[in-house]
Amino acid sequence: MKRSRMDGQVSKEAYYEAESSFITTLPYGQRANGELPGGPVGEAGHAYSAASFQRATPSTLASRRFVKPKKLDRRKEYLEAVKALNSRFQAWVVDQVSRDPGVSLCENALEYLSYVMQLDGRYLRKQGEVFTFGSSECGQCAHGDRSASDILVVAPRVVYALRGKNVCNIACGALHNVAATSDGRVYTWGCNDDGALGRGGHEAEPHLVSDVRHETVIGVAAGDSHSLVLTVEGSVYGWGCYKDKEGKMFFNSASSEREILRKQTGPMRLPGLEHVREIRAGASTNLALLADSTVVSWGIGESGELGRAITLELRAEEAEEDGGKAEYELYRVWKEHLTPRPMQLAGGRLATGVKAIGAGYNHSMVVMAVRAEVWAAGLNNYGQLGLGHRENRHLLEHVEGLDGRGITEVTGGAHHSMALAGPTGKLFAFGRSDSSQLGIGRAGGVLAPGASEALPVPVLFPAREAGTSKPPFVTGVSCGGTFNLATTTSNQVYSWGFGEMGQLGHRPARGEEASDEPCPRLVDMSQAKGGGEEGGAGLSRS
Repeated sequence: MKRSRMDGQVSKEAYYEAESSFITTLPYGQRANGELPGGPVGEAGHAYSAASFQRATPSTLASRRFVKPKKLDRRKEYLEAVKALNSRFQAWVVDQVSRDPGVSLCENALEYLSYVMQLDGRYLRKQGEVFTFGSSECGQCAHGDRSASDILVVAPRVVYALRGKNVCNIACGALHNVAATSDGRVYTWGCNDDGALGRGGHEAEPHLVSDVRHETVIGVAAGDSHSLVLTVEGSVYGWGCYKDKEGKMFFNSASSEREILRKQTGPMRLPGLEHVREIRAGASTNLALLADSTVVSWGIGESGELGRAITLELRAEEAEEDGGKAEYELYRVWKEHLTPRPMQLAGGRLATGVKAIGAGYNHSMVVMAVRAEVWAAGLNNYGQLGLGHRENRHLLEHVEGLDGRGITEVTGGAHHSMALAGPTGKLFAFGRSDSSQLGIGRAGGVLAPGASEALPVPVLFPAREAGTSKPPFVTGVSCGGTFNLATTTSNQVYSWGFGEMGQLGHRPARGEEASDEPCPRLVDMSQAKGGGEEGGAGLSRS
């Protein structure tokens, strides 16, 4: 029997209204079909007024078959995304040719192929071995604490706890890590003081985040003290907390500003986020690229990194009479900061037609589909927005120094940024450089404290990659606070920047200590401990 004949196709609102309108409670058995003259009787024996909707009888409800919805298929989602990309690219080609029949589209075709590779990586990631290196004082390298070499890991070492788990996506926060597997499961490890692991139990070993096991996760992101996961359905779960400049903890709430002063210790489906295709995390803020090519931001954005018109101050403007700090404007923080809303370009227009997003600690960047323009907002005290000056920007502003480069990927560290030109494999950097994080060498000797570049400059890779006659062709880049990792088409890994804690993965010579690298240097995976003959690497901020 059809639902329309039994339940009257009632709306959710009508259902709740009827639920609150019962007039009495009686046991079943008054009538064989469970009905009374005054109206039908529900399963608990509730008799409803004549205005209430008709309910199915208990016998009908018992005979119904409940069907569990199937999870969306990664390959199907990939094919749908490629189909949409092809449609947009075709329309653009037709428009360009109609304007100029002799126009050259070679560079744009390369950019198109680069974006297809991004989609392939998003939905069809290849699983592999996980290696970690660097400081592990909070267990973030997942090698235990039995010896000093477990705490300071100076060369890549395989994480045995994840062997066989088919990890395909990794994100590294300040002191914790998040990994997703090919079957959509999530593992976390590291510091859990602020709920960043989304689970209880041992912190220094990867363990399953069981509360999202019913979802198929295809993307992960990690901030200073929070974590995000993206499901194949386009929803986002989060846990941990966002901290303001004073260390106060905040997190999302679906119902009230009274619930935002807290940490979230387990996964929570974040309200206001649907049809999401990409996620990125800054220190205490987040970006989400939606299916309609717009971007929303949320979190605690006191430096303008949310990229929209809001009040940056979290407290009331007037201080207390006794000279103390003013109270937090909780409703304003909830609505303006913690509620996901669209990012805006300088001038107030919404950021539309976005194809890629990236985040540094306190700044954000987007890449437009048209002409691959890069726009940036947020903290700019070291020129990390690439605008040629060092003034913060609260709305997204055009980074003209990257025009014509074919940028396909952007990301950032504490005070620096990286932009990858997919068609050429070239990498460009801007922002703070006094820890060699820009990879531009030390032409004048030791870099002065606070040295920086406010305009994009090319990263100086070796002239030839090992075993080839060509320079490295970069395919991916990730930023730590003051260092970077990059992969190339030959599956090599390069690192540069601040390296005194072993985070560059270069094993020092006997009697020496790990040090900084002024330019990208090849990580010798043949020395990786516990790896197979074909060592690999996944990149993320650490």
